[in-house]
Amino acid sequence: MYNLIVKENRDFSSIDGAELPAQNWSFSPESPLNVVSFVGESIDPIVIPISIKNYIDALGTDIYDEFYVQISIGWYWPGISTQWFVLSGPLPDASGNGYLLTEENLSVETTVTFQNLSLLPEGNGFALVHHKVFGKLSTGELVQVDQEVYTIALYRLGYFDVQIEPSYHEITHVIGNDLPAAVDLDIYCNTDFTISIGQHAALSGGNLEFQYELGGFKTYTGSGKQTIQAALLVSVEDLGVTEPMHAINISMSAQDGDYIDSSALRVFQYDSEGFTVDPLALSFKAVKGFYEAASKSINLIGAGDFTISGPSWLSLSASGGNGNSSIHVVPIASGNLAAGKYQGIIRIENPEDDIIIEVLHTVVDRFDMNLEEGRYHFTYDKSTISDVYGEDSHQLSWNLQCQVYRHGFLEYDLVNSNFKESFFDTMVSIFIGRTMHMLMNKTLTLEDAAFYNVFSNLGIASFLKYYNPARVDLTLNINDRITGDVVISDAVFEDLYFIKGRRPVRFDDHLGILDVKNSAIRVTKKSQVYLNVFSRRSYKTIEVYRNGIYEKSLVNTPGSFQIFARAMTFPSYSPGDVIEARIYDSPRVTLEGDNRKYYGQKYVMFPEGQQSYHLVWVNEHELLESFEFTGDYVFKTAHDNVIAKSFERFTEITRKLEHKKGVAFQANTGWVLKENDERIDALCASNVCWIFAPGGVPIMCRAVAQDVSNIDSRRGLYEYEIKFEVYLENEYTSSTF
Repeated sequence: MYNLIVKENRDFSSIDGAELPAQNWSFSPESPLNVVSFVGESIDPIVIPISIKNYIDALGTDIYDEFYVQISIGWYWPGISTQWFVLSGPLPDASGNGYLLTEENLSVETTVTFQNLSLLPEGNGFALVHHKVFGKLSTGELVQVDQEVYTIALYRLGYFDVQIEPSYHEITHVIGNDLPAAVDLDIYCNTDFTISIGQHAALSGGNLEFQYELGGFKTYTGSGKQTIQAALLVSVEDLGVTEPMHAINISMSAQDGDYIDSSALRVFQYDSEGFTVDPLALSFKAVKGFYEAASKSINLIGAGDFTISGPSWLSLSASGGNGNSSIHVVPIASGNLAAGKYQGIIRIENPEDDIIIEVLHTVVDRFDMNLEEGRYHFTYDKSTISDVYGEDSHQLSWNLQCQVYRHGFLEYDLVNSNFKESFFDTMVSIFIGRTMHMLMNKTLTLEDAAFYNVFSNLGIASFLKYYNPARVDLTLNINDRITGDVVISDAVFEDLYFIKGRRPVRFDDHLGILDVKNSAIRVTKKSQVYLNVFSRRSYKTIEVYRNGIYEKSLVNTPGSFQIFARAMTFPSYSPGDVIEARIYDSPRVTLEGDNRKYYGQKYVMFPEGQQSYHLVWVNEHELLESFEFTGDYVFKTAHDNVIAKSFERFTEITRKLEHKKGVAFQANTGWVLKENDERIDALCASNVCWIFAPGGVPIMCRAVAQDVSNIDSRRGLYEYEIKFEVYLENEYTSSTF
């Protein structure tokens, strides 16, 4: 299945040389037109009916007011520059901007009149007739939007030369079915000739006379120009299907000359009707306003009739065919499609089984930002990396206007930053999240969190107000890198919101738990942990469940703050209890069958440990996290003296010039859940943390362990040893509890 999104107001890219799908050009005969003549012989004019692609329907008139076709010819003949034909008709005779296309004049005829043939020697040459299509902008400027090339080849033969056209025929046959119809061969010769064909086929028609069969070849004689027929014999089925193709050669020579020409019947033989197809999946990509998807081919190998169909956002070069075929596939112009992924199938129906080809078409905007207005993004989220497309001679300039909030305040700082990037290989990538992380980089302190003064006995602050997400307006321009001229101006993305860190799983644009770690947390009766919450709703109550049974609600009053925290304590619970704190998107109801959406955090009760002290740190979201340590700890003090030796009255004296004191703290977590390993890693990765002991003063420190050792209890529990460096206010500070 696929979902086609068609824009109400269609627009199209004005890309020079882009391949534009629609009803294709058609010529009769198809390119190339092969013309054979003898030196000294004239050639009658050839009329070529032409059907022009409907660019008015394909491209519309939103960008181009009118469409014109202009003709130019490229001549190729070794050693000479003679122009050996002239064109006449509506296309080549048009003047000014060229042939103006309308809905009614897309069928025309072009006449090829040959000239200067007496100046051409024996040999081969060709000419390329370029049909260039231009779109006229509102400024009057003509922009080339497409080109169709038609080839005319001329073969000039000497009097005793011969030639067979075409150089080969491709024939498909199913063993047991009627033999394919005979095919025509055009013979060019001025005198008598001899022609032979391999076994499993025979020649007829014209003035041919059969002579003999020798060595598996049948030989005929004839004279002059004529059209003959080559037909397969039923004995061709003896060749079987072990090889994909059997070549039956045809050779011809003039009786009075040395020139020999050849042709062939390429016979593809199968046991039954049906096809193999390559490939079985196609993928395309287009950038709106920059480049269109290139066409790709589906190759069918087999026998029988087939029909082919696909989704409406694909253009197919044919709706069906017979035997070995190649079908060209290209998506419609991206101006007709909204940005997104289009999935569909191409179905090939044939006498055996239907063949399905899966198709994926990705349409992206020239500014493929991966950012949504009005949505909340995270600064470490790499899925928000944005791609912008342009020429390598262009330069991208972008501006960020940000409202950045400080902790504990609803006032914001207005930040205006400008950046420039160069295009490489037609693309440049920018990571708005990483830039915002630096602009928002204000390390949280205890004073910022407003709980330093309320720490006492068993309590750190029970409720914290953090900050609001940063609001961002983004403006992008594409300039010419040399001249500075604006190529595309003011691509604006407004109301982008950013929160620091990675995107948590338990998060949407209305509420969430700002913690990328989804594991349950080990707690005891003395534990105090923070539940960090995001909520845009007026309803901000946390509901507490004990072993799955509702117990109480904790009412929060963060006011206009969207990011806040609730300290959870557990003095009334028993070991083995599972406590879950849930934040719902609507108030609690008494009805049975509670289907309200919520995000929850679980806590598993353990027995109290030998010790009880907490490590509080700043996490990647610039919020506080807390974890109780229940194992032993030790402070280690190192004294470093800077000394110098001198002599006084022939006596060596040592003088102390400077004293430095360092304090290390080593702590054991006690038994924790195996899944709490990720929280220990987060503590070790933090830039700053504090040690809290009951009734004590918080000690500022940071984890310095290069590795963390753990001990496995064989019961799914672990304990960890972590080393910290204590920050001293001065060298006389004593850190212990």
